[in-house]
Amino acid sequence: MKLPFDLPFDNVLGILRAAAESTRLRLLALLRHGELTVGEITAVLGQSQPRVSRHLKLLCDTGLLDRFREEHFVYYRVPATGSGADLASQVLALVDPADAVLRLDRERMSKVVARRAAAAPSRQPLQADQSGPPGQYAPSAQAGFEAARQGLGLALDRSPRQSTESDSARVRERSASGRDTRDAGSADRLADAHLDFAAAVADVLGEEPLGDLLDIGTGSGGLLKLLARQATHAVGLDISSEALRRARTQVHGSGHSHCVFRRGDMHNLPFSQPEFDTVVIDRALAHTDHPVGVLREAARTLRTGGRLLLIDDYDRLTELAGNPLTEIRRWLTAAGLEVERVCPVDTPDAHLLLAECRGARRRIAA
Repeated sequence: MKLPFDLPFDNVLGILRAAAESTRLRLLALLRHGELTVGEITAVLGQSQPRVSRHLKLLCDTGLLDRFREEHFVYYRVPATGSGADLASQVLALVDPADAVLRLDRERMSKVVARRAAAAPSRQPLQADQSGPPGQYAPSAQAGFEAARQGLGLALDRSPRQSTESDSARVRERSASGRDTRDAGSADRLADAHLDFAAAVADVLGEEPLGDLLDIGTGSGGLLKLLARQATHAVGLDISSEALRRARTQVHGSGHSHCVFRRGDMHNLPFSQPEFDTVVIDRALAHTDHPVGVLREAARTLRTGGRLLLIDDYDRLTELAGNPLTEIRRWLTAAGLEVERVCPVDTPDAHLLLAECRGARRRIAA
């Protein structure tokens, strides 16, 4: 792969020096799979925080890593797009992903990510278990790891396409059968509700490529996980840091390293220009007093002719707006969007409203 740019000699030398060290190369290979905090990285590598922090700074200074803050946490990852992503890909293309050291790092990362999901409700920072050597975890965390691998598909060695196609096959099977063939239980009921919902959304979106995707109100990332296969690059946005930690577990654990997560307010999106081909707003509009403002913000991030999919609770919207079908059309039009369809969708566990629209074909300069 040839990079689409030429770099000055000193820049190239700095990049090569940054990558040409065993710990920093392990960091690049690890952080291409998702976003981790310094504490989580030290648990994976079994090294001290000052040492890890020094390596992270060198990689960030050369653009091989991104650094961003989310409340009290600072996350690091290989850039998902741009020159930094291209540079990291060039370096990592030289490394055998089946190397024993890198495989062990990925296995430890799976455990750390599972512990993050288990700790999310208590807002507790994640650290290595102090009762054992680096990389060893408490029994409860190990149980959570096994559950996460089985229930959330935490398989960093599996390709994103394999993971999502497995989920898509379950959606199709569920949709075709029209009934539940598994044992009853709260976990199964939640899984069935998720599959019913996913089938409804998949029917609207079809197999059309989504390009650059923004999922507003991503929650625990269930919808983003299903849509990731059709996206070139995806951003999951939510106001809740706890939800984002669970989303990282589910989406990155399924191998979707091209998905990133940001904490943000749907009323004031952290994007300065149109940069998405598809925007999804998942059951968030019924929880705002300013629905048109939220839709205008979403429309502002759409590229010309981009697509917006709105999903919300029909009954909740009825309480707020009387006739949701009429009111949603009015809100979308007021936000400058071209409405293509608005329809109710029933699943066994939900009464939903889905709306599909397009961004303005022509933008008027301010």
